[in-house]
Amino acid sequence: MMDVHPFNSSATIALMIYALIFIILMICGAWIDRFRQKKMKTELFKLIASVLRLNPAFTSKQNRLIKNYLNENQLSIDGLTTIRKMVEENNAVEHIDYSLFKSLDYTQSRNLIHLLFKLSAEDDGIKNDEWNLLLLIMDRMGVNTRSIESIKRRYSPLRTEYDDYSKYYSSSSKSSSSSSSSNTVYANASDYAELGLVPGATNEEVQKAYHKLAMELHPDLPKNTNRHEECVRRMAAINLAFGRLMKK
Repeated sequence: MMDVHPFNSSATIALMIYALIFIILMICGAWIDRFRQKKMKTELFKLIASVLRLNPAFTSKQNRLIKNYLNENQLSIDGLTTIRKMVEENNAVEHIDYSLFKSLDYTQSRNLIHLLFKLSAEDDGIKNDEWNLLLLIMDRMGVNTRSIESIKRRYSPLRTEYDDYSKYYSSSSKSSSSSSSSNTVYANASDYAELGLVPGATNEEVQKAYHKLAMELHPDLPKNTNRHEECVRRMAAINLAFGRLMKK
């Protein structure tokens, strides 16, 4: 009569080994994930600090922007203190591991980039050194060319230098060339009025007036949160007027 062995001891040992390996892998995975999250948080704070370092006034609106971002991304509010310390200790120029940000999904990447632009624009607009740094950050984060151009178009009105405005806000309408001279004069007068100017203002005056209005009405500025739709309409109007005037 054939003997029936209960459970093979070697199979039991193998199962125990597999279970142990699985547990070890789970623990290692959790540890690696925690390490990566900690690293990401550190690099994020360094990135924000690198932008703030060029405009270290720390206005209440900048603080509110950062706090909201930290809360929305479930990051400790103490991060604001860490960021301020990085700026004050001049540590914002340390090497940043941009490869970590390439793992962000579209929404996360977009929200971070908008935060950086809004922080730079707050109070007095985006200066050349800030603008160039923001473009560098987007490039190193792996943002595609189309998205970069969209961002540049969106925030160009908030730049303190005016030369690039006409590139993004020239009128696409070609009808002006076929208009009568009287209609052209009327259109120009209306466009000047839209910018708060009188006909005959110089290009420099047009650019300065446009920038001033953008700093008041741009829908991405925190101060305009409660009148976003109104600001979108007004910005569309002054963009069109500015574009036509710069093509005259």
